[in-house]
Amino acid sequence: MIIFGSAVGTEGHTGRHTADDYFHILTGQQTAYEAGALTREIYNPGDVHHMHRGTAKQYAMIPETWALEYARGESFTTSIRTGTSIGADMQDGSL
Repeated sequence: MIIFGSAVGTEGHTGRHTADDYFHILTGQQTAYEAGALTREIYNPGDVHHMHRGTAKQYAMIPETWALEYARGESFTTSIRTGTSIGADMQDGSL
């Protein structure tokens, strides 16, 4: 489990992982889009964005969005992605 987010917002590609990922939105808003979908997904505080293993999406988070992220399954590749983000945030004291 990690806390993931940014005071200034962020966006990117989720990658394709071998774990189910549960993204519990604490504050702010996350939007996501999976290739082939006709509309975006919107997640607000209290919502859980469940990324099934093997799924890849484009995502965006507005400023001051924070989430509790829990991965269940083989999470080595997930740790690489999120560990880099958290390490960078911890260096500037924003967490």
